[in-house]
Amino acid sequence: MLGDTQLLLQSIGSLLLVLAILLAMVFAARWFMQRRPQGGRRLRFVEAMALGNRDKLLLVEVDGRSLLLGVTAHNIRLLAELDAQEGDPSSLGPREGSVSEPARSGLSQQFSQLLGRHTQTVKHKDTL
Repeated sequence: MLGDTQLLLQSIGSLLLVLAILLAMVFAARWFMQRRPQGGRRLRFVEAMALGNRDKLLLVEVDGRSLLLGVTAHNIRLLAELDAQEGDPSSLGPREGSVSEPARSGLSQQFSQLLGRHTQTVKHKDTL
């Protein structure tokens, strides 16, 4: 009987030790996450447009450069690198007052031309 009690106490002690170690690891992870710098993100999603069930256009910023990506079920392709004609190129996006009106219209024209080329290509493939 004494052996069973001793074994039970040893098992409970081991369990408590493991729980204490896990709790210490959780607090250490939280402490390290708070110390990590939050700024400096290099990648930013700006906009997406669905072209079909699995096809879409993505507009993303990487290190201040605006990239138009074509995404299908099987690959991702860089279609164009868009740059603002006036103002900061990293200011592309839906933020109000961040891009001057001529720059916004220039980007809209570039996007429209690229979208028109893509839709013409898709229509041409459908007729074949």
